[in-house]
Amino acid sequence: MDAEDVAQVIAHAPEADIIISHMDNVAHASLSRTSLSEQLELQNLLSRVKIPADGETLSF
Repeated sequence: MDAEDVAQVIAHAPEADIIISHMDNVAHASLSRTSLSEQLELQNLLSRVKIPADGETLSF
C-alpha cells in the first residue's frame, strides 16, 4: 500500500484506527516509514495513522 491506498482506507473507514506495519518486507522495500509519513503529512492524514517503529508496542 502507498499513501494513496492509505487515504482511500481512511475515506472508507473514517472511524477506524489505521496501523501501518510490516514496512521491512520485500513488497515495501521501496517505501520507507519516513517517505510514507511525509506523503501522508502532505495530505494532512498523518494524524489519522500510527506507523510504529520496529519493536514498538501499541496499546489501545
